[in-house]
Amino acid sequence: MLASARQYRNKKAHRSRKLLLILLVAAIFAIGAAIYLLGSRAPAEAPAPSTPANTTTATLSAAGDITMSDALLADALQPDGSYDFSSCFLNVAPLLSSSDLTVGNLELTFSGEPYGGTTFSAPESLADTLNTFGFDILQTANSKSLAGGLSGLSATLDVLRANNLEPLGTYASRSARSASGCVLLKEVNGIRIAFFAFTKGFDGMSIPAGSEYCANVLYKDYDTAYQKIATDDVLAVIQEAQALNPDVIIAMVHWGSEYKMSLSESQKDAADLMLKNGVDVILGSHSHMVGPMETRTVTRADGSEKNAFIAYSLGNLLASDTEPYTQASVVLNLEFTKNLDTGETTITKSEYIPVYLADYGEDAANRFQTLDIQQALALYESSYLGKVSEETYNAMQEALEDLGKNTVLPPEPEEDDAETK
Repeated sequence: MLASARQYRNKKAHRSRKLLLILLVAAIFAIGAAIYLLGSRAPAEAPAPSTPANTTTATLSAAGDITMSDALLADALQPDGSYDFSSCFLNVAPLLSSSDLTVGNLELTFSGEPYGGTTFSAPESLADTLNTFGFDILQTANSKSLAGGLSGLSATLDVLRANNLEPLGTYASRSARSASGCVLLKEVNGIRIAFFAFTKGFDGMSIPAGSEYCANVLYKDYDTAYQKIATDDVLAVIQEAQALNPDVIIAMVHWGSEYKMSLSESQKDAADLMLKNGVDVILGSHSHMVGPMETRTVTRADGSEKNAFIAYSLGNLLASDTEPYTQASVVLNLEFTKNLDTGETTITKSEYIPVYLADYGEDAANRFQTLDIQQALALYESSYLGKVSEETYNAMQEALEDLGKNTVLPPEPEEDDAETK
């Protein structure tokens, strides 16, 4: 469904007012980082040449997985029994709120109590926080979609919409899916952007019989081996998107294996299927690590050629994982430019901002904080008040080096290509 321009402007204005105080606080950090150069941002691709004057642009920020654990829950617990997750995002508020649209992967539910890492249910206050800090669209088709059952899935959708967030990829009922369709269309500055989402599965769980409508599923064998791509279903959703006459089609895909950077052949095949049939951007999730990114010249099914962008995984934005490489993440920024004379829309900018999920220990107030790595490094090096510890500083330096190595070219697939949960 297409959001009207007035609704879009009103929503942005409302969120801007809520963000004012937060950004004023965040500005304190920026003042201390005067030596921080914009040119140090890590590009996913070289900058594009200057675009013609008769154009319009739209910007998109994409963040990684938003998860829930007992440790995150305990950190957010307030003396009055409420939960406040604001401190986790304070340092990256400008990164999440500066684009026209911000998207992420919501790998949890709002299914009610008990909360935490066993149920994967989060307090509803997290939804309000995500809206306040800039999110517009959240992928709900992922391995935790059914963690609270069908009732939890429905409750999650209600909570998101009540907090002015748009879910992507799951549906409360067959009639709701039929009424809204599988594609979300947003118009920004005259550029029509179509979004849809697919998940590889649900942590081995099967969809209850008769409820197959509840999510877009990438594989026919979604509860076992993740090898048989549901080609007809994928193509049907792409065709639905194309029928809306968009300038850009974006697929958010939950795929691959947890805690593995290597790509499976089925991931590559699914990516090829989507890109060749009209998808312009693929934003991946599930591994909890930052995967490779690339701009690819794609020959479409009709023989035409067009550049497309794929990010296999953006890592974690909110998590307490301790596995290697899970503390480093990115906020990906894409710019789309439409030539108003020809109607052609291209990707004119792609860059990622490295972020780090800092854990200050069980006894710390505001234990978990997601930091803009390069800004935090600059603050430390300028001996700014409130700088990170030497241990965190060294960890962020190492994370920055690892990101540079792992996001350039896809790693070779492992010998055993079978995907895990």
